[in-house]
Amino acid sequence: MPPTHRNYDPNLVYVSFKGVILTGWLDGTFVQIQRDEDAYSLEAGVGGDTAFVKNHRRTGVITITLMQTAPSNDTLAGFVNDDEIFSSGEGEIFVKDGNGNTLAEDPSARIAKMADVSYAKGIEGREWRFLCPRLFLNTGSSTS
Repeated sequence: MPPTHRNYDPNLVYVSFKGVILTGWLDGTFVQIQRDEDAYSLEAGVGGDTAFVKNHRRTGVITITLMQTAPSNDTLAGFVNDDEIFSSGEGEIFVKDGNGNTLAEDPSARIAKMADVSYAKGIEGREWRFLCPRLFLNTGSSTS
């Protein structure tokens, strides 16, 4: 049986926050999604008995990296500034890989802080971290 051939198009990875689709990805890793903790831990007693302990915490972080020239930086900076004044920062974050079955979302995410700023000879990145209290994550494959 010949190996399976799959395709991947980075332009089919969609991220939105508060209903606004974000664009202007920096070359390299531009979206990273991770849970804060393992779903289970393993505990052992002195006699060697073991038990899996379910962790109900589903917190996580979604990190995106935009080019410094991306207009989406203005949008996200506006959300952070409004949040600092009005505490209005919670909103839905949604990540969908249009190439396949990976999906991440949280209805009440919040931007952790304003992106750090650096300048260089070339284009720099602006990293935005979204704190997710109830991160739903399905890590799927590319099906294209």
